[in-house]
Amino acid sequence: MQLSKKQKGIPGIVGVSFLMCLPLQPAWSQVFPADIDKTLFRPNARSQAMGSIRLLTLSDASAGAFNPALLGKVDAQKGRYSLSIQGSARNEISYWEALEFLDDINEVSDAIRNDPSGFTFDQIRKPFEDLYNFAAKAVGNIREGKALETEISVAPLVGISYQNVGVITYGGIIGVTRLTPGVTLAPDGTESANLDSSAGIIDILTVGIPYAFRIPTGYLGVMPKAIRSDFTGVTFFADEGNRSVAGRSYQPVNDLQADLDVGYISDAFAIPGTKNGKWQGGATIRYLLSPRFQLPAIVKREFVIGQPPLPTDFTYRIQPEVNVGGLVSEKRWQAGVELHNLTSSNGSKVNFHFGAEYQPVRWLALRGGYDVEQITYGIGLSAGPFQFDVATGTDYRKLLSVGVGTRF
Repeated sequence: MQLSKKQKGIPGIVGVSFLMCLPLQPAWSQVFPADIDKTLFRPNARSQAMGSIRLLTLSDASAGAFNPALLGKVDAQKGRYSLSIQGSARNEISYWEALEFLDDINEVSDAIRNDPSGFTFDQIRKPFEDLYNFAAKAVGNIREGKALETEISVAPLVGISYQNVGVITYGGIIGVTRLTPGVTLAPDGTESANLDSSAGIIDILTVGIPYAFRIPTGYLGVMPKAIRSDFTGVTFFADEGNRSVAGRSYQPVNDLQADLDVGYISDAFAIPGTKNGKWQGGATIRYLLSPRFQLPAIVKREFVIGQPPLPTDFTYRIQPEVNVGGLVSEKRWQAGVELHNLTSSNGSKVNFHFGAEYQPVRWLALRGGYDVEQITYGIGLSAGPFQFDVATGTDYRKLLSVGVGTRF
């Protein structure tokens, strides 16, 4: 599989997401879009630092991507305009390993993509050895036939709002790969290494227009949006003993569909027995129209003998996701709890999120939280109308999110 330039570099880190995220299955089974967790997009540094709670906390244009009703909150605060630029990357291996891993996969994929008539195993010996050693170290006993599993996503976002309406574009690349190291035993008893891999990536780009309006108990928000989904994949098997590589790569395919998000936030109500304590609730339904993407499987290059029939269709649907949460706040702090994806849709399960923020001084915010089995933390710095946020997690090499915003 030839990765485009936009799938290299930082989005390429995302491309690493296509590397390794499936349970072990028989060799040559192709990765499908249904195998990929499509709920990983969390492109907001403030939210990320607070355990990815985002239904009630955000107060700039990026809020519309998570709960369009929040633009009512943005409108109620000082400043008629809001601009937000965000970026987030998450991975189960370090960024440096991910980049090297992606390069190795890309080199093998190029060998499959190009005319196989002059192809030899020696052309991919170095990346084969790197990938094999990496996988073998991760899975332990290679004779058990274990597959290496990981996931990664890179999700940029740019948004601007005026009072209670905005325009947002966001998305990124997510994907999976199965990488299984093995041993081939020759008749004379000698052993050689083999490697079985299949991978796929989804590249999703969304453009939405969030709009919030007042209702008696709070704000209701809607966001009509257009979603473009791209998918591509590759499957290969390399055997050092036979000095052979076989595989197939697929032509990238894409489709564009319309969709709608709806959201709600309640007014802030006083907490009895406290001086300044307040509580607030919120909920969203994302992908309300359940867009279906028509993605036929088109072989770009095939160099295989005697393998199972090819997949003929990568068509998939993004199902509605329901999220609910609550927030309590005082003068200098706030804390929230949220349940995301109550419908267990789109390759993920229901997950719990908790986060808090404390402002010791006006220009500094300290944040922490819990996000899908990891601790997250970060800071926010204010300078006049500008806000800079950064977030990371338990292992800073595997999670990084930054954002810059302004209100004027």
